Amino acid sequence: MYDFIKDRIHRKRVTPAEEHLLTAELKTAIQLLNRDIPENVVKVGSRVWIKDHTLGTEKEYQLVGTGKSKPSRGKYAIDSSIALATLGRKEGSIFDWTFEDNMRKIEILRVEKTV
Repeated sequence: MYDFIKDRIHRKRVTPAEEHLLTAELKTAIQLLNRDIPENVVKVGSRVWIKDHTLGTEKEYQLVGTGKSKPSRGKYAIDSSIALATLGRKEGSIFDWTFEDNMRKIEILRVEKTV
């Protein structure tokens, strides 16, 4: 995911606000093999329950590979804003992220591995 995110930044496939946030996070990122990532950390294939404290909403997402997204079914590609915001974060994390130029406070309520 580290290289994928770096490539998205390099190719300007993220918003300027996302670029700023992602660049800062990559500076302290630790790269792990997929099998070594703990179950409570968001990764491709995770089902994630999120609370948006700014909007006062809760929603479930499943993060899937590019080209497999079906937002109407809650499946979002790894290059979507919600995926970029949550990948690598663990259950219980609370953070600020810019979505469509609006800063929102997000909490990861639960993370599950999908089959």
